[in-house]
Amino acid sequence: MLRRGSTQGHPEVFLLGELEVRVKARTAHWRNRYLDLSPKEFDMLAFFAANHDLVVSRQMLWDACWPEYRIPPQMNVIDVNLSRLRAKIQAVAGLGLIETVRGQGFRLASGAAA
Repeated sequence: MLRRGSTQGHPEVFLLGELEVRVKARTAHWRNRYLDLSPKEFDMLAFFAANHDLVVSRQMLWDACWPEYRIPPQMNVIDVNLSRLRAKIQAVAGLGLIETVRGQGFRLASGAAA
């Protein structure tokens, strides 16, 4: 993975194979095709990109993308947003980039980081 970022150690751009996530601009592209994401969908994708080598639990997603709420993540908010994010990526990339790790959470598919 290539990371170009600021001197504080927070990358401004994640390049993961054909996926490019521009954190400061809040845009994402697959092979230079724009992914039209809602703010929460972008937050989720940016979190996956920042943690591309980790399995991300529901609690980690909740804490990162909904920090203003302290409600347990049993609600289907994560599922709904993740489903929409997956559908938008599928429509542009033609493949699923976010995979489910049964009993653990989710991760950016290894093909995205190749």
